This record gives sequence, C-alpha cells and structure tokens, in this order.
Amino acid sequence: MFNSLNLKTKIFFLVTVLVVVSFVIVTMIVSHKSIDVAKKEAFILAEETAENYKNEIKAELQGARVTSETLSTVFETLKNHDVTDRALMNDILKNALVKKEYITAFCIAYDPNALDGKDKQYAGKKPEYDDTGRYSPYW
Repeated sequence: MFNSLNLKTKIFFLVTVLVVVSFVIVTMIVSHKSIDVAKKEAFILAEETAENYKNEIKAELQGARVTSETLSTVFETLKNHDVTDRALMNDILKNALVKKEYITAFCIAYDPNALDGKDKQYAGKKPEYDDTGRYSPYW
C-alpha cells in the first residue's frame, strides 16, 4: 500500500509522522520536567510551612515554660514571706490562666500540710483541694 503512493504523499506522511512523534516526545519531556519542578516547589513550601508552625509551637511552649517558672518563683516567694492565703494563690493562678490564652490549665500541688499546716480545714473542698485538704488546685 505504501509503495503505491506518489512521492509527495509519502513525504507528507513521513513528515507528519515525524512531527507527531516529535511533538509527543517534547510534550512528555516538558511534562516530566514540570512535574519535577512542581514536586520540588511543593516540598519547599511544605518545609517552610512546617518551619513556621514549628516556630509558633516552640514560642508558645517557651511562653508556657516561662510562665510556669515565674509562677513557681512567685509561690515560693509568697511561702518564704509566710503569705499563704489560699484564696490569693487561687486568684493568682486564675488570673495568669486568663491572661495566657495559649495555656489551657494550671496545676500546683504542695506536699501534705507543707503550705500552711491547715489541710484538715480544707479537706474535700474541690477543685482547689483534694480529699486530704492538701493545696493542689487545677484550673
């Protein structure tokens, strides 16, 4: 069949096949390169996003750590000055919790009778105290 065609038709057919094959090959190469570039850009964007979230989380955790260390120092100083007003201490914790939106809860616990020796007086009064009256609020 191909032999019966004239020369112009044969050349046209071969050129057409060559152009179509070349077009397909170029399209495949460009598609492959585009996919590679898109993957690299997606990984870069993912790494940048993860780094940003890491820094945000780290900052919040550091803020919580600093707040807990500060509260520890405040409560230690109050105890050293014999200021053991449990209502005052609860107010300090509640106020700190309200002001630090990234902190969801505070808990502090003293050994039995270590705060003011009045644990029996506060026995069972929750949430600030456990069944023994030990000062251990969870806000």
